[in-house]
Amino acid sequence: MAVILLLSIGYWIYQKNIRDVIHETTVSFMEQIAEHDQQNMLNQMDSMWMSLTTITDRFGASREYTMPEALNDLKLNVVAGTFQRLYLVTEQGVVYSHTALRTNLEEMGWSDDYINAEGSFASIYRETTREHWGEYMVCGTHLADAIQCGQESIVGIIGLVPVTFIAEHMRLESFDEMGMTVIMQSTGEIITSSTVYDNTSANNYLEFLEGVTLQRGFTQKDIQSGIQRGEKQLFRFSMDGKGFYTLIEPLDDPYHSGWNLVVQFSDKITTNQVNRLLMQSLVFFIII
Repeated sequence: MAVILLLSIGYWIYQKNIRDVIHETTVSFMEQIAEHDQQNMLNQMDSMWMSLTTITDRFGASREYTMPEALNDLKLNVVAGTFQRLYLVTEQGVVYSHTALRTNLEEMGWSDDYINAEGSFASIYRETTREHWGEYMVCGTHLADAIQCGQESIVGIIGLVPVTFIAEHMRLESFDEMGMTVIMQSTGEIITSSTVYDNTSANNYLEFLEGVTLQRGFTQKDIQSGIQRGEKQLFRFSMDGKGFYTLIEPLDDPYHSGWNLVVQFSDKITTNQVNRLLMQSLVFFIII
């Protein structure tokens, strides 16, 4: 009897250790994925701003660019590069597109982001016109020194990149696609995801979390406050009888986007591993 009791205690301790080790391994793996995707996103953003800098440096080096020549340069960059649209902002608050359209700054959908920014900035812009319908990442910067192009003084440059371009670089294939990564704004609005994100919460991750059961000690308010403070958060939740791990951390990019990276995994990943190891060990304990 004493032997059976001792083996039972030993097996219970073994079970706990197995669960703890696999939990720690899963969390560590989630952190590695977050670090990888964060660096991937930052590299993409750096590349976009480097392209903008190359354009304006070329304008400045020429010193004799006319406005039509500058706009033709933008047009060639759109044809050959990542940007679907490019704009120049003048000191007088006029915006020139790469197609030579002239518009007042206040009429542009991204004007508030540009006006409120200092230096470089990133934001999301949703175009609703039939010709350009879609979601775009806005890459913009205020120039440190104005550039003269003919009679116009250029003080800013804006490039629009389709969000689909970013999504193409986010592919989480681990654990039979039981996980996903998400880039979201601080409001929870999803910018892009590694998988098709199907929910009825208006594409907002924080609204999605309102319909789940969070682990004890976590509330919706806690999560939102943590995002506003730029904190890294790890928690579990359940929904429809299924459990999940979620890691949220700020992107911390130099373009003041305020975006966050989310890594979400099904707890089936750990459950399957734990059950497999426990079944193997149970046979061992029975033999003993």
